[in-house]
Amino acid sequence: MTPAQRHHNQGVSLYDSGEYQKAMEEYTKGIELDPQCAWAYSNRGLSYNSLNQHDLAIEDFDECIRLDPQSEAYRMRAGVYIELGQYELAGKDFLEAIRLGQTNTALGK
Repeated sequence: MTPAQRHHNQGVSLYDSGEYQKAMEEYTKGIELDPQCAWAYSNRGLSYNSLNQHDLAIEDFDECIRLDPQSEAYRMRAGVYIELGQYELAGKDFLEAIRLGQTNTALGK
């Protein structure tokens, strides 16, 4: 396991315990070590969203999608858009997730 993966795994544990700020910090450390890891951006985006830092969450989901256009970040970004009342953008992301064959409709929170 690489040092970046260790930070990402620690972030997952912290997120699952509801420690979103600490999780975000671990994901950031992992991203600094491996900036091409799409799922780290996705997970950090979930942490940002849980901290009501919606703009940062969207930025991370955007980066995840840039790195991995097949990722489930469309679905997660749609959840942020719903929270912000941006239903048209949420609908576009949900449609893209469906087009990619992602049938899990959970918003990733």
